Amino acid sequence: MYSNTRKKKHDEGHHPARLRHHPLTELRALLTPTGTLVIGGGEGGGPWFGGLGRTARAQLTSPFVKHGLAGLLSLPKPEMLRDVAELASIGAWTPRIDRTFDLPDAAAAIDYLVTGHPKGKIARTVG
Repeated sequence: MYSNTRKKKHDEGHHPARLRHHPLTELRALLTPTGTLVIGGGEGGGPWFGGLGRTARAQLTSPFVKHGLAGLLSLPKPEMLRDVAELASIGAWTPRIDRTFDLPDAAAAIDYLVTGHPKGKIARTVG
């Protein structure tokens, strides 16, 4: 049954970048028997953990399952953010924008994001 579940998900076009909002049990079913699931970023938001609820559940569950479950969290240092802002303000660094979308086209922007093809940031135009 394990391999059938994994094959079915793969055949349906479930790419790792498209597996947001799936329970940990469904994500673990896509792993090899000793694979590791790395959850990057947060989803949703709750009163206690904000968008990190699933990452916290993965960390708490990991010791009790055969798969590795880990979270990926990035906490930039304020001085590094100031340096990047300064470089951007003097034109020494420019973020790479792949595409821009107007607000009514937000669904198209998300569709484009999950294809895995963007070569830079996707931005919403203002104004």
